[in-house]
Amino acid sequence: MAEVSFRTGEALYRFLPERAAIPPSYTMTCIGNHPETRTRQVLRTRGNMEQWKTETYQEEFGDFAFTINLTPSIIPEPLGVPTYIV
Repeated sequence: MAEVSFRTGEALYRFLPERAAIPPSYTMTCIGNHPETRTRQVLRTRGNMEQWKTETYQEEFGDFAFTINLTPSIIPEPLGVPTYIV
């Protein structure tokens, strides 16, 4: 929610019921990554000396990233008691 500033008590008084009337939304974000180990040959030069070195490093790769809106799965009953659909 964006930051809100109230200049008067009346503005706050109006804001609270308006905001309370908006139902919350529920989302779940799923992210899957995996690391891969890589090697590379690097030429190092010091003065007139050259030396090949093998470097090993890891890179992180994203397999998936998605967000699911869970709000429709939580349905309020007429009396306001939440029902969970699984």
